[in-house]
Amino acid sequence: MDLSRTIHLPELDGNRQQFKVRQLITDIPLDSAQNESITYISTYQANLYIATSLGQILHYHKFEDAPEYFLISKINVGSERRPINKLLVLSYTERILILSGDTVYVYTLPELSTCRIGKIKDVSYILHLTQLKKSIPNPPNDKAIVYTSDKIHLIQFSSDLIKSLKVINYSKARKGISCSSGTSLNYSNLCLVANDKNYDIVDLQQTRKIPLFEYTLDPSEEVEPFIVQFKNSSGNEEFLLTARSDATASISMFINSLGDVTRGTISWINEGYPSNGLVIHWPYVIGIFTLPEGSTQMIFSSLESLDIRHKIGMSDLPTQIMDEQKLNNFKICEVNSEINFNNESLESILKIMTFTEKEISAQTENNSSGKLLIYNNNQIFLFHEEDEVVALFSRAQNLIMEGPYEDLISTIDKMYELKSNAKQTFILQLKMLILIASHKFNEAETLLGQIDLDPRFFLLAFNVKAPENFFSDFATFTGIKTIISLVKDLNITNDSFISLVLQKYYRQPNVPHVTSYLRYLLYTTNIKSNADLITLINDDQGFWESSESNKIEILKYMEEKKFYFALLHILLLQQAHEPNEMNAVKICDLTVKLLKEEISDENFDLVKITFKELKDHFNDSEAYNKYLLEMLKICPNDGVAYLKANKTSKHKQTHNSILKDISRTYQGELDFNSLKIEYLESTIESSDASLESIDELLTELSALINHSHETEEIINFNILKETYKLEHSLADPEWPKISWIDYLSINKNRSECKKFTENYLKVFELLLFRFLRYPRELDHLNEFKEILNKDYLEYLQIFFENENTIENLFNLGDYSSAEIFITYNALPFPSKPIYFNDFQKYYKIRSDHDIKIDLQELFHLYMSIDNEQSKILTTRHFITIDT
Repeated sequence: MDLSRTIHLPELDGNRQQFKVRQLITDIPLDSAQNESITYISTYQANLYIATSLGQILHYHKFEDAPEYFLISKINVGSERRPINKLLVLSYTERILILSGDTVYVYTLPELSTCRIGKIKDVSYILHLTQLKKSIPNPPNDKAIVYTSDKIHLIQFSSDLIKSLKVINYSKARKGISCSSGTSLNYSNLCLVANDKNYDIVDLQQTRKIPLFEYTLDPSEEVEPFIVQFKNSSGNEEFLLTARSDATASISMFINSLGDVTRGTISWINEGYPSNGLVIHWPYVIGIFTLPEGSTQMIFSSLESLDIRHKIGMSDLPTQIMDEQKLNNFKICEVNSEINFNNESLESILKIMTFTEKEISAQTENNSSGKLLIYNNNQIFLFHEEDEVVALFSRAQNLIMEGPYEDLISTIDKMYELKSNAKQTFILQLKMLILIASHKFNEAETLLGQIDLDPRFFLLAFNVKAPENFFSDFATFTGIKTIISLVKDLNITNDSFISLVLQKYYRQPNVPHVTSYLRYLLYTTNIKSNADLITLINDDQGFWESSESNKIEILKYMEEKKFYFALLHILLLQQAHEPNEMNAVKICDLTVKLLKEEISDENFDLVKITFKELKDHFNDSEAYNKYLLEMLKICPNDGVAYLKANKTSKHKQTHNSILKDISRTYQGELDFNSLKIEYLESTIESSDASLESIDELLTELSALINHSHETEEIINFNILKETYKLEHSLADPEWPKISWIDYLSINKNRSECKKFTENYLKVFELLLFRFLRYPRELDHLNEFKEILNKDYLEYLQIFFENENTIENLFNLGDYSSAEIFITYNALPFPSKPIYFNDFQKYYKIRSDHDIKIDLQELFHLYMSIDNEQSKILTTRHFITIDT
């Protein structure tokens, strides 16, 4: 059966304390036919003893880790089955005194075996004789005070003996309590006693009585006096004594053991009398009051302000688990030892869960306890203050979005030292979230230095974007998870604090994908300049010098944000740590780029850095030649000086070649484009040329034919095109007709645009070879399309068109190339290649179906000719085409 159904009472004193009602024992085996009811309840260790009106005691026990109490035995006390009015636990001798009717029986603890040491008759009340703080810690005996009709007996109990120590004459004692203060060696000598109408202080040592006051103005009415002992906020002993004014009003007075008044009175005007019980749970007096009409209510009164703070009718308690017919019969009492229970509310917020709802640990700290019980004839409920952590969590949920926060933070600081490890951890995490929500980042920074959290805690609170599954294995308290979600919705930002978090955790051992992303965030958050990054890189030097592979995203970010000098600093660190040519290439790539774009930093001598890398770390002559030529173009004087200063280096032959070329071409300025093209051409002398080399040379040559020629050359080139169309028109019966490219190759030396034509042929051959050799790398061709966008270069645009290639070739007059394209889906290679001879292997014959479709297209083009003679000649040729 579910024992955890509870009800929250309304907030008290600013929501600082809350109480709950939970069912403690179910299905109590009472004899309803004889109206058997509960008369008294007591506890000892993990045992609960329920006394009944028919002289029966039900012994319940809560086993370790069990969720509820189990009935383990039932005993009948005495033979007359009289109501049991009091159970008094004697913890030192492990005995229990049972007051049944007017007789006291002695049983053993905890099993309730009969103890054959006699019984005491004519008893009205029994109580402990209080042991003083200064007394011996574990006395061999227990002492009790027994009230009879006309005497007060001081009795000593041992394991096998009852001994009367003292007898004092006193009539009609009904109830009493022993004081902690006194003058005897080990035990109190004072007790407060209520007789049939008033309260007295009785000195057990001096055998004298000190009258106090009456507790009822009408002795004929049955009024139960209440004497409740408690410790005030200073730790001093006080006593609450009730008095009834009339049927509708009552008061409480407060004294010490000497009878001196310690504070003012609490008045319950028009509230009745707490006839159903009165207890103290600091700072409240809690009583169940009966009104004249018979209804009952629970009243909470403050011991500090001495006023009523809250009232609740018993009918407002959880009637779904209470007997509605007996709500007015409920009483309240305090047992002598804590009753432990599984607090579902606490468990629900302290359970460790991942953000994918996976439970990490089933061993959740969920134990709570209480000493207050509410019971009626056949039901028992635990009435306990809500766990402080649960109450704090509830308040945080309500206040986290808008505040005020100061009271929450103050409450946390007071609670922290009193809690266990799990609760302390929860409270500190909650405090951090509250500080973030309230923008108290100075205090949050201080707390950050005192606690160790999973850094994902902060990333979630600040709603920082993260890779997929980054938070999937992050585990935290369920309650903290709830508060994080609330804080996340506040969209709080503070780059400085986040940077502190990242700096604390990015190098600590953790899940690899977590620390990797933390480092990425650190390098990409709140970074304003190259100088900021370089400072961070120096602090993280070990990472950049390591072989770890998770650097790519950070480097990519730096490049996108143009933090070039931070990139250069990393490369120089790595080169200093482990010199190699690969790093040297990267350094030179970057320095040359910065020099070209005229980007500088006073802390970096780019020219000096580049020449140092060339001198110290290059073994590959081709790479060395490439960067040296770039430097000669960017800074000729420095470049020439470097060449002359390093004539005897391992690259002596390369230097000599470059110096010779410079000497020949230098006339006030140097033509470095020709030097660069010459170098690039040397890298593609075979069909194994890399795509990178081809594209680099294409870029240079394409730019050259687009920008670097005189208008007269272009005019002569256009004349050459028109001449080609006339000399190889369809009116000429000769076939095969020479291709446009071969025509240029044959006529370039006698044309008026020789240099342009040579470069044009080079571009064509490179484009065609690239198309054949790297058919899957065509996306980047558009880069050349933008360069080769002149009208006089329309033939080269064929490489960038996916459709109408045959029609375009037809319109350009290159009929033979169109026919070859039908067969191979590629233009024919020049008869006299400039760069590549081994190209035949890249031509693949198309399917018959594709060839047929394109032949039909070409035939229709031939048939569209206006000249009938040409049409006839073309038709004759067409039927002889061998595909």
